[in-house]
Amino acid sequence: MTAAATLASTRKPNTSILKNLVIEHGPTPLLGQFFLRADAEARKQGVHIGFASCGEMVVANEQNRNNWLPLIPLFDPNFGALNDENSFCILGWNASGEVVTANAGRFYDWQATNLVREAESLRLFYDDPERMKAAGERCEATATTATCITGRVAYVGAAWVRPDFRGRGLSETLPRFAKAYALTRWRPDWITSLMTEATHRRGFAERFGYNHIDWEVLWINSRLGDLRCAVLWMETAHLVDDLAGYLSRFAPQVDAAILDGRAKQAKPAK
Repeated sequence: MTAAATLASTRKPNTSILKNLVIEHGPTPLLGQFFLRADAEARKQGVHIGFASCGEMVVANEQNRNNWLPLIPLFDPNFGALNDENSFCILGWNASGEVVTANAGRFYDWQATNLVREAESLRLFYDDPERMKAAGERCEATATTATCITGRVAYVGAAWVRPDFRGRGLSETLPRFAKAYALTRWRPDWITSLMTEATHRRGFAERFGYNHIDWEVLWINSRLGDLRCAVLWMETAHLVDDLAGYLSRFAPQVDAAILDGRAKQAKPAK
């Protein structure tokens, strides 16, 4: 096993993710409460979440290929210049230090274009489509209402939970954590994702909180095979309402450090 593989499979953060989280944009009290609650709920289920590199996520994906589809190229450093400014990855580790959850985000500045155009050109997935795409790979997008997805856009995806940790509510909590982090990190106009038809049939669009959906994007001869995908998206205002709805299930909790905009002094809720 390589050093990178060992790191991805056994590294476990020693501190709470909240110590490395800064609230830069969005409603600070709401986001502060949400981050505290989401971290606490993950811990209740035996998962310790922390920031990681997309390279570590690629390794974890390869190690769990029997229950996790290959990552789409936009989260793979082999196909784009991913850095701290345009991407993030949040992994979750169990008590043994094994990666058991993943979520990630990618920022796009599409002031002069939109998601449909970027998907059809394959620029959504690759920094250099002509050089990086597979032979015969193409996208056909008929989700015409998704042309509204323009400007500052956060693509949030790579959502995965290892089978033995499913059914614990993590697929409701951790994708919301990733979207909330994308909001406070990048102040996007839209948060979006592609969802395969099989995943959509299992109700994950609603579970992830999206309020807009359109069909379809046909991704032909991709590294994941031929896929029929829905385009999912939400406005920032809807995300804020969704997070408030999530929090309404729980009693309020307060931590002054995270609510003043910096999570570096915050302690995880118990």
